[in-house]
Amino acid sequence: MKGRAPKQSGVQKSSGRAVLIVDDDTHVARAVQRFIPPPDQGVIVASVAEARGSLATGTTFRAAVVDIGLPDGSGLDVVRLLREREPAVPILVLTARLDRTLVNDVHELGAELVCKPDFTSNLQAFFERVYDSRQRSPLDDDHVEAVITELALTPRERDIVRLSMSGVPRGRLAEVMGISENTLKKQVRSLLEKTRQSSLSEALWLVRTRAEMRSA
Repeated sequence: MKGRAPKQSGVQKSSGRAVLIVDDDTHVARAVQRFIPPPDQGVIVASVAEARGSLATGTTFRAAVVDIGLPDGSGLDVVRLLREREPAVPILVLTARLDRTLVNDVHELGAELVCKPDFTSNLQAFFERVYDSRQRSPLDDDHVEAVITELALTPRERDIVRLSMSGVPRGRLAEVMGISENTLKKQVRSLLEKTRQSSLSEALWLVRTRAEMRSA
């Protein structure tokens, strides 16, 4: 049984430097806090209902880590409300369940997606971007599409690129795409041939780099 996240005495207004955690697992809260550098040590742990109430009163946050499946509702509702109130706030979505609809919803909301339980490295990378003033701007979808067209990728190869860049791990791609592992391997091989790269991560790096060059 997972531990309950430590509660503060209500969700108070912050100066905008606190990190919001919408999760009922103490391990997540502790993991998040390890990656927050001083003096920004403020962490507010909230349920879905508490997070909604906090945002309704005008509380702002430096960043947010939101679990999807929670006892009192969907964390995705909090992400939508956060995005309405704070269009630029960095949001990391945690989930143990992956499907195409969820991936698309998270992508459209401009959030990052990570699969549990192995999310520590993604969490570290997320907060490095949050606290790095030189962090790269989000990729422009039109520029990514232009690169995909330039490489003459098939619809499935495009899906591999898009889903991977949205945070779906290699081991879950076949499941989310609704295809067999063998079919996925064939598609990845074709993608690597077209990009002239030796691994999927290198192919994704190529797409990202070319898209960034178009944004420059």
